[in-house]
Amino acid sequence: MDREELAREIAGMEWYHRIDLGQGLVTPGRDYDFMWNATMQFMDEVDFERKRVLDIGCWDGLFSFYAERRGASEVVATDLASHSTFELAAEVLQSKVRFQQCSAYRLHEAFAPETFDIVIFNGVLYHLMYPLAALVSIQSVTKETGTLLMESAFYNAEHERPFIFVSYGEDQLYPGDPSSCTFPTPKAFRYMLNMTLFDVKRENPYHFSGRAGRILFEAQKRRMTKNDRFYEYMYTV
Repeated sequence: MDREELAREIAGMEWYHRIDLGQGLVTPGRDYDFMWNATMQFMDEVDFERKRVLDIGCWDGLFSFYAERRGASEVVATDLASHSTFELAAEVLQSKVRFQQCSAYRLHEAFAPETFDIVIFNGVLYHLMYPLAALVSIQSVTKETGTLLMESAFYNAEHERPFIFVSYGEDQLYPGDPSSCTFPTPKAFRYMLNMTLFDVKRENPYHFSGRAGRILFEAQKRRMTKNDRFYEYMYTV
């Protein structure tokens, strides 16, 4: 289709991400540039060249296409449902990113025995009722020494303690958004990652808004040691 037809099609769809499709066309996503720019700057420090990448909760595909552009050999994008916006963006970008419908809790069922060098898990965890189960699922498809890149909301506690704040009812941190339900503190994030065989390499709490903030993590999957055996039963997925 020509540029004018493409512009009309883009305008007629509901977009979450802002994606540069070339020809001066950028998808009209939500006004979260502060979040996406910080996330991609954080990810810029990771080598994607010739890596197999899994993007969990891809939505329109912003981070999937980013990984492909950075030289990944294969990118698999997942979400609970397919999005016509992702399909259009992939077509226009002539992308080879493969989409697979899948829950974050069931990655082992979808991909085993496949594993990935890099797993992207941006903007998802705080929407999950079982965040630890999702991290167990992720480590089951991450290569040993592989990388987890995660962006999430967190609870900005006055005194840091390892707990998960349940955002619900009159205590919603994002009023009107009941899907944003679990807000770990940074210390809880570090503990949850460590419990699920991920060693934190970098973290960046980059945005604060009252009790809710946004945080970025880079973590590396380690080989299970004798110190992890206590938790071994939890790693069965």
